[in-house]
Amino acid sequence: MEHGHDSLIINISGGQSPPDLSIVPFAIWFSDNVPDSGDVIDITVRVNNTGSRTADDALIRLIDGPERTGEVIGETRVRVEADDYALAGFTWEANPGVHTITAIADPDDFITETNEDNNSAERPITVKGFNPPPIARLEVDPSEGTTTTRFTFDGSSSTDTNLRGGNVVSYLFDFGDGISTGWVNSSIVEHRYAVGGSFTASLVVRDNGGARSTNDAGVNINVTGVSSLKEVLYMNDDLTLSPEPGASGSVNVSAEITDIGTWTTTPFERTRVLHSLISMGLIIDSPSPGSFQYRVEVSSGDVLSATSSGEKDLGMGRTILQVDIEIEEVRIKADWVLSLSLGASSDSDGTVVATGNDGSFVEYLYYFPEDVPPEVDAGADMEVRVNSPVTFSGTASDEDGEISLLRWDVDGDSVFEAEGADAYSFTYPGYGEEGGYTVLFEARDDDGVWSSDTLKVTVRPSDYNFPPTVEILCEDGQRISGDQTIRGTADDDVSVIMVEVKISKEEDNSTVVEWTRAAGDEEWEFHWDTRGTPDGDYLIMARAFDGEKYSQTATCGVEVVNLNSDPEIISFMVDPDVIIEGTSVYMMISADVRDADMPGDILTVQADLSSMGGGANIPMNDLGEGLDREKGDGIYTAGFDVAPDLEPGTYRIFVQATDGQGRSDVGFHDVEVIHSLHMLVTIDPKDPEPDETVHVEVEVDSRVKVAVRAESGMFVDEGTNGSMELMDDGKGGDRIMGDGIYSAEFRAPAVPGNYDITFTVSSPDGKVLDRRTEEMMVVGSSAAGSVEKGGAGTALAVSGVILLVILLLSLPLLILFRRRTRTAAVPEHISGGYGTSGVVEAEVLDEDLTGGELPVE
Repeated sequence: MEHGHDSLIINISGGQSPPDLSIVPFAIWFSDNVPDSGDVIDITVRVNNTGSRTADDALIRLIDGPERTGEVIGETRVRVEADDYALAGFTWEANPGVHTITAIADPDDFITETNEDNNSAERPITVKGFNPPPIARLEVDPSEGTTTTRFTFDGSSSTDTNLRGGNVVSYLFDFGDGISTGWVNSSIVEHRYAVGGSFTASLVVRDNGGARSTNDAGVNINVTGVSSLKEVLYMNDDLTLSPEPGASGSVNVSAEITDIGTWTTTPFERTRVLHSLISMGLIIDSPSPGSFQYRVEVSSGDVLSATSSGEKDLGMGRTILQVDIEIEEVRIKADWVLSLSLGASSDSDGTVVATGNDGSFVEYLYYFPEDVPPEVDAGADMEVRVNSPVTFSGTASDEDGEISLLRWDVDGDSVFEAEGADAYSFTYPGYGEEGGYTVLFEARDDDGVWSSDTLKVTVRPSDYNFPPTVEILCEDGQRISGDQTIRGTADDDVSVIMVEVKISKEEDNSTVVEWTRAAGDEEWEFHWDTRGTPDGDYLIMARAFDGEKYSQTATCGVEVVNLNSDPEIISFMVDPDVIIEGTSVYMMISADVRDADMPGDILTVQADLSSMGGGANIPMNDLGEGLDREKGDGIYTAGFDVAPDLEPGTYRIFVQATDGQGRSDVGFHDVEVIHSLHMLVTIDPKDPEPDETVHVEVEVDSRVKVAVRAESGMFVDEGTNGSMELMDDGKGGDRIMGDGIYSAEFRAPAVPGNYDITFTVSSPDGKVLDRRTEEMMVVGSSAAGSVEKGGAGTALAVSGVILLVILLLSLPLLILFRRRTRTAAVPEHISGGYGTSGVVEAEVLDEDLTGGELPVE
């Protein structure tokens, strides 16, 4: 016999009845009933055949765990003679835990048996060792819905942590509403909630070793309770057939399956959600027995398309066929239709499908979803003259959708004078009679939900003098401060004589400004200085007068928040703040100023440089122009040319920040003018070898901006024209930028010898502040001779020893010679230099001087 996609031939021989394979629990034997983890044991299964025919090539499957979710240990085939048994053998590597071993004969039902229910058996076995618990993981789809939603709970991603072949075999789902599945072998289940609310579903899993998960595997589900409704629609009655049916109220069915027709509902007035089932009751009248084939399709827009087909045996007379089409929740929008297409055939000639209010029908369940109604505003009440055109203008919006239809009834007769998707405004020709009218403005959203608003129209005589109108150009609730100008407009059918303004405090309705005439008429303005007004909420009122009538009062609420924060100078910098006497420099001043009232306040920042010969009120700006880098960053800057005639000393510079209320903050910075500048020179090494790299440094006061150059004849070969600049930029040989140490590097000459280097420090305007010449000796070999660091020292030491010996040998002769031939001594300059207060001092020794004076110049 053939099954499924594969073909398997089962040869059955013997008696008359088919085989009957069976396995009982004690027919499963273990070579070790309590093995250790990792042991390989033999498992033997006895398969009985109580039938009268032999079962050839019967498949025996052994599973660790339940049949559906357990792990297959192995499969083998056996021949089981009639009324006999056969043994099937397996090997299994045991892993720790309590296992259920399941043996199944003919698991795919390829053998026809007298009893298919006795083909499997289970037997437990305990394996020694630690079995770690599995890990449960739960997912739900969707995470929120209604009481009609079918929620899918999925635990298939749960895993077992046993590395010796463990796997998850059982699942226990708890839906959080008092209902659970118990232990099941399926990893995916479905559930509907009976009531709305928030629920926490959880999952516990069990592995093939009997261990249960202990982790928290919970998910939250939000369920909205809805009331389901049922609608029954009769074909050719509630449902319209295309093409139209015959007069008999039935449609004929032919011998070949053909499309009988498509039935549609009228457009839905309101959005509805269909769920669960769509059932069709087909009423079939047949003159004779036969068969009936059908194909049903239900559709709506692009959100629903479900089909069902089948066959039904017919008797003579009327047969009722119920066709159920299972659907997910589907949202059918307002103005959409539900369509049903039917195709059918019958081999009984004359068969018809009955229609009409007692014939075939469609039945479905639905509910109306929660919907936020549109917000509608018909506008303000108005007065008009009789037979004068009136323009109505309304607004409508929908928070959870779109506006699909608007309509106006201007006189309360339930007849809509204007209707359409864009009918927000329209002009009515005019009312023919005086009196009061209520105008209805309605809006429907795309879910079919209506909202409405009304306004009143008073119709006056044709010569009626309407009061003027007035408007304040003000945003309700806005914050104001300082000196304010209130502006507005006014209108009248004749002329506006004047506009008056009144201001009161909302807290106690006390008057701040009595009714006062504003400047202008059709365009007016009113000045209000709030700086003397306490902070709080105020109501601005305006009215227009046409010489006979006042307008209705227009209002606007404002909050007065006068500026109360003081400006603050956070930091104040001057560059440079140390200047050499007699030099000209350009000084940059910057101040970081903050005011919590900005940008609503006015802030003025000025520098006082009068102590240095500058102005007392030099403006500083934050406009992103000139020295200022970024507009509006709170850094105010200014520049100043310092005169070279300042004497040494300390000069104080002030910066003052002042806001619009006169509050201010003052900061200062001291600038030092010094007499002179001295440098400290370092040459490393001072006795380099030819072509060795030499690093030179000149250290000066880091607060002073200077230029440092080195000049030497040996720089000509370097391509520097005998001069090079030393830098304090933190690059190249310079280590730290701005530390006052100016550095450079060059290569020593190839020819040994002594070389002079002159270092010059100058101010930015070129004035020489200090100059010094240092000597550098290049040591090494040349054609003229040899000067070496080690060799020169050794030669000098040897020469010194020889000279010392000669001196010691000739010392007695020198003494004798001195006594006999003493001559006048030469005066000797011992030391000299600057003394205190700039006095030059010198120490001079003359051995012949025993009294008197020694002239020194």
